Amino acid sequence: MLRELSLSRSNYYDWQKREVSAQQTKKNFVCALIQKIYDQNNGIYGAPKIAWEIRKQNISITVKTVGNYMREMGLRACYVPP
Repeated sequence: MLRELSLSRSNYYDWQKREVSAQQTKKNFVCALIQKIYDQNNGIYGAPKIAWEIRKQNISITVKTVGNYMREMGLRACYVPP
């Protein structure tokens, strides 16, 4: 497989040893937080309300970012008629 991709073994093993980046670590943390808030509110909260809840914890994040993460995670807000 490495030959087909024109990669050396040393590159593959270097890639395996790399640590998770700071950006990926923050994304994992925020995704876990989104899942927690989503579950606590029975799937009713969408991106704007979840972003608001995260901002209350002094974490800077935009609604667009929360929406993108929710889409990646397969989460959608449910409409509950009044």
